[in-house]
Amino acid sequence: MNIQHALLRAALFASVPIATYAQTQAVYLEAEDVVHCTLGSTMSIGNDGAIGYVTTTKDDTGAPTDANRAEKVASCSVTFPEAGNYEL
Repeated sequence: MNIQHALLRAALFASVPIATYAQTQAVYLEAEDVVHCTLGSTMSIGNDGAIGYVTTTKDDTGAPTDANRAEKVASCSVTFPEAGNYEL
């Protein structure tokens, strides 16, 4: 009887999605936060009233290529409060 209960518990545990065990504490990232983000050379921070945003200063609709990727990309660092699984 104990083996059946153990197998049942194991099956129930395995059937729960891994996202269930993810952290529930929100971690926010603001791209216009220049302390944690580095903007490419064709990007700038804009403001519309109380709302800040990141925009491009280059009129180019093409996708980044290896030659111009650095100028079109914002890189941000995120410090999570503790080790674990996070939903991104």
